[in-house]
Amino acid sequence: TSNTCTGRPARRSDAAMRTLYADRVLPLRQLSQVQYELSEARRTLAEAVLVAKPAEGPKAAARLQAAQATIERVWKDYRATQLTPEEAELAKAFEQSLSTMLRDGLLPLAAAVAEGRFDDARPYVTGPLHDLGGLVDKPLAELLELQVAVAAQEHAAAQAAGRQSQVTMAALLAAVLAGAGLTLW
Repeated sequence: TSNTCTGRPARRSDAAMRTLYADRVLPLRQLSQVQYELSEARRTLAEAVLVAKPAEGPKAAARLQAAQATIERVWKDYRATQLTPEEAELAKAFEQSLSTMLRDGLLPLAAAVAEGRFDDARPYVTGPLHDLGGLVDKPLAELLELQVAVAAQEHAAAQAAGRQSQVTMAALLAAVLAGAGLTLW
C-alpha cells in the first residue's frame, strides 16, 4: 500500500524530469550549438576577407561547409523534440531566415573567398551578411529564451505537484493515525 501511495507521485516526478531534460535541456544545447556554428562560420569568413590571404579562403569556405553539416544534423534532432506552438513558429522563422542568409550572404561570400576574390567578398561582409545576421540571430535568441521560460514553468509545475503530494501524504498519515486512535500531538 505504501508503494502505491508514494510510487505514483515519484513516477510523475521522474517523468517530469525526463520531459524537462529531453524537451528543454537538450534543445538548449542544440540551439546553442547551432548559434555557435553560425557565429564561427561568419567570423571565419569575415576574418578571411580581412586578412585577404589566398591560403585562408579555402579554409574559411570549408569551415562554412562543416558548420552547415553540423547545423543540419543538430537542427533535425532539435525539430524531433516536443515543440510548443510558439516554439514551432520561431523555428519556422529561423529556418526561413537561415535559408535566406545562406543563399544571399554566406554561400556567395564563401565562394568568393574560396576563389581568392576578396574584393568581391568584402561587400557581403558589410552588406548582406551583416543585415541578414540580425534576421537569423533574432529568432534563434528567442528560441533560446523560450526554452528557459518553458523550463521554468515546467519546474514550477513539478514543484507544485511535489508539494501537493506531500500534503496528500500528510493528510493520509493523519487519517491513518486517527483511525488507529493515535494523534500527532
